[in-house]
Amino acid sequence: MAAHAKDNERSMEKQARKTRNTQQAFNKEIVNEDAFYKLLAYTGTLEKKRRATMKEAVQDPALLAGVDSFDQTYQRELERDVKRPARPINPDDFAAKRQRTT
Repeated sequence: MAAHAKDNERSMEKQARKTRNTQQAFNKEIVNEDAFYKLLAYTGTLEKKRRATMKEAVQDPALLAGVDSFDQTYQRELERDVKRPARPINPDDFAAKRQRTT
């Protein structure tokens, strides 16, 4: 009985240290899949750029100080866009403004 209580206590400590899996909740919040793919692509591009220039990325004062750069601000905005419905597309915005003369 004493060993069971001790094992249970250790188990509870280990469970408390684990990170919570929030993927399922995040997936349910996705409203705009296009924005999500845009976020994935942008994050991948940033990662590739930072890996290519590892020394410069490590010595970047903005990253070291924790100051938000445009990259981080844009990523957060894309994360917010994922949870917002997509804006409606107005075909008139893409119509030619002037007639072509040939």
